Parts: sequence; structure tokens; C-alpha cells
Amino acid sequence: MRKSESGIENVRGLAVVPKGMEDVAARDIEELLKIKPNPSDIMEMAVGFEAKSLLELCRFAYMSQSAARVLFHLASIKVSQDFEEAKAAVEKEFKGIRLSEWVTKDTKFKVECRREGLHGFTSQAMAEWLAEVIGHSIKNESGIEPSADLKDPNLIFYALIVGEVCHIGIDLAGFDISKRDYKVNSHMPSIKGNIGYALLKISGFEKKSGLLDMSSFSGVVPIEAAFYATNRPINYFRKRELHFTHFPNLAGTDFDKFFGEIDGKIKDKAAGDIYCIANHLRFISAAKSNSKIAGVNKSITFSRFDVEWIDTKFEKGSVDLMASNGPRISKQNEEFIGKYYYELFYQANYILKKTGKIGILTNSLDVVKK
Repeated sequence: MRKSESGIENVRGLAVVPKGMEDVAARDIEELLKIKPNPSDIMEMAVGFEAKSLLELCRFAYMSQSAARVLFHLASIKVSQDFEEAKAAVEKEFKGIRLSEWVTKDTKFKVECRREGLHGFTSQAMAEWLAEVIGHSIKNESGIEPSADLKDPNLIFYALIVGEVCHIGIDLAGFDISKRDYKVNSHMPSIKGNIGYALLKISGFEKKSGLLDMSSFSGVVPIEAAFYATNRPINYFRKRELHFTHFPNLAGTDFDKFFGEIDGKIKDKAAGDIYCIANHLRFISAAKSNSKIAGVNKSITFSRFDVEWIDTKFEKGSVDLMASNGPRISKQNEEFIGKYYYELFYQANYILKKTGKIGILTNSLDVVKK
């Protein structure tokens, strides 16, 4: 790594994502940063990529709709299921990592850990031990003894352990960015914003696409579509909460200019028509409220009616894409769900263009297939 006026150059980032969303995140990186991750860097729950500068990673953290965490990558270490062996491997790797440029005497740090797989230790145990290692490493390197603060840290080290691999990095945002700030009014079944975004991208949604969400509960899918279509950064209203705006190694950065250049590309309205429909007023009210908080309400048309009336609202062959977080099946509503999807596909066959697609997030795949 080397330093420039725009921060650290030639760095490695890591996008932490839900299992199954790795390809979506890789496309997200390529689209936002014009960087194509290597196939070997698309790993389970993580996508690594090389960036020109630390500020490039910060830009991705500000804008990414796919990631849960965006890390400045410190190390990926092969670890054992045995805690003592895992600790030895991590400690050995940490001896070559410089951390002094990330801290000052006012630094309050925290370590968070997520673990997937079978291990002889807990996430909490690893986080607590890593905090000791990092604290000692910083003190030995710089003489600074940073304080640990679990409630209000300004520097978060994040560890993702998946099977035999432990990824460690510095969390650029400082929080789970998949938990959207617009999602104030929520109805079940609820999904995180990055899951809604993944549904859209897997279904083929593009910047100029039209969209019909057929069963909105909280408006997540059309809101994510509107963010994407209008180039609105997903953390637009959380600028000053982003940890990277206070990093000592970016102290000379003009963040008003940084954010201004990105925000200058925001469009007032999506090019395609985005529709949000639901059969209950409470769902529409929640979606409307959330879209207004998000600042994308001008791009979405809201309507309340049942699925069997879709063909009276839309012309034949007029819709690019139907995508929705579908109602969940249970023993009590199994008959209703079967009828719902039968009617939905009947309507879709009428209103979708010949090249149109339908994407559904569901726990009743057998019913959908039937």
C-alpha cells in the first residue's frame, strides 16, 4: 500500500454478503467501481476485490445495495476448528499487519465476529480474544493504547469465519448497511434491503426497467428498485454516521466534495414505471411512508387492489418485470397460497411482455412450481 492525497492507494476490499448473493455483489462491485473481481475472489459469503484507493472502497460502502459490510481487507487466514490452533494461525498473521495509521489517542475500537460452520469456539469468544490481540498490536506498534468500547466505537474490526477461512478487516461504514434506515414501518414477512435488491438483479431489473411488485408488505422491493434506477446512494441520509468520514488516515479528505460528486448523479425520477400494489391498505401505507423516508416516493406509484384485478389495471404485454417478496405459506393458509399463485401466473401471462420475467421470493417453492 502507498499514500496519496486521496488516501491509501492500491488496497483490497471485501464485501460481506448473505450466502447465495456472492454473484450479485460481484456485479455490484463491477458496476459501481468498474472493477471485476477475479473468480477466485468470489467466496462463500464474501467477495474480494482490488481498488485504486481507500476512497474507492469508501464510495462502495456509501453506495452498495448488495453488501451487509464493506471491509478494508486485512487478512484471510486458514483456521482450524480447534480454538487454540485457530488463535495461533491468526496471531501469526497479525504480526505483519500495520494498524497504527487507523488509530489516534481518541480511538475507541470494537471487534465483531460472525461465524458460519462447525467450530470449537463461539463468535463472542473469538471477538474477545481478537480485541486483546489487536489492542496489543496497536500498542506495540505505535505506543497508543486504544480503549475498547462496545457501545460507541469509532473503529470496528470485523471477522467473518466461514468454515476453515477467517476474513478480518476494518468496517468502513461501522454498521450493517443491509439494515436500511428507511425501513421504519414494517410488516411480515419482512426482508432486508440487500435481499430485495438481490431479487431484483436476479430477476433482470435494469436502470430503465419497469417494475410491478405484486404483494408489497413494506415496500422494500420497489424502494430498492427506485434507489438503483435513480442512482441514489443507499446511505444518502447516513453520511455522517459512516465511520470512514472520521478515519485519521483520511483526515485531509474534503468529504463534502466526495459526497457531492456522487450525489450529483442522482436522478429526480426513475426512467421506468415502478408500481407497488397490495391487497391491504396497511401495506400500502407502510410502503408509501418508507418510500418517502427514503426520498424515492416520486418514482413509485402505489395502488391497493387484489391480484385478480391486475389485468384491469395494466394492458396486455405492457410490463417488463414482476418481482415480489411473496406471502409465506403455513398450514393455515396453504389453500389460499395455491390459489394466489395460480391467479398471479394467470395475470402475469397476460400483462408481461414476451421478454418479461417474474421473480418471487418464497418459502413455498413446490406450490409455485405447480
